[in-house]
Amino acid sequence: MQTESTAEMNSPLQSETTNTPAPYFKYLSGPSKGFVFVITYARSGDLLLQEILNSISGYRIHGQNGGALQHIAKIWEDAANELHSQGSANSQNAAMTLAPLGLSLADGFVKNILSPQENDRVLGFREICYVGDEDDLNRQISFAKLFFPNARFVFNIRRRSDVINRGPWAKKNDGLVNRQLKEFENAAFDYVAKDPETFFSLRYGSYVKDVENLEPLFDFLDEPFNLSEMENLLSDKFNRA
Repeated sequence: MQTESTAEMNSPLQSETTNTPAPYFKYLSGPSKGFVFVITYARSGDLLLQEILNSISGYRIHGQNGGALQHIAKIWEDAANELHSQGSANSQNAAMTLAPLGLSLADGFVKNILSPQENDRVLGFREICYVGDEDDLNRQISFAKLFFPNARFVFNIRRRSDVINRGPWAKKNDGLVNRQLKEFENAAFDYVAKDPETFFSLRYGSYVKDVENLEPLFDFLDEPFNLSEMENLLSDKFNRA
């Protein structure tokens, strides 16, 4: 399996381009504090995390989008690889040539999928389609990091024994699911260790048990943490469940 560091070295998605959109990519420039992407999997507590993030003033974190970013990132990477194969000097030159395409794809994604509004401070989504294909995980993260201004990524992780026999995982082999979830966790921890200003991981069981364990998430996002508000939100959530 390809490691994250190997993906960085080999993929044109990691070449140096601009992360600041030109004025005509107006939808990318809309959210004043950029973008937050929740990277996780089914039955991880992702809906609760989405609700927590959306309780922050000016945040609109959407739900699943059918893997739209997955397809967009693949289009751009394929185009960059094709250009490189046709004689571009190196992957970096190919990526630079196609930077406007990447910005255009990202801008269209924001316009049509994230549907920006006037008072948005942060836009993003939560998606659960990453387990079992680390190359695809790396591709999507690389594209988003490259083309979405001030992109930050939050990995939501849950104890594997609480996930394996629930929802879609119940139909799969327990050993396979356990291995794939562990690989996802390792990839998440690797991203965080290498770039803690861009990537953050938290465990569902930790903040459900003690709401104060959400404070590092708010620090990462540079947002004020209100303990009583979070206690009320989680209390209301579980009372409705």
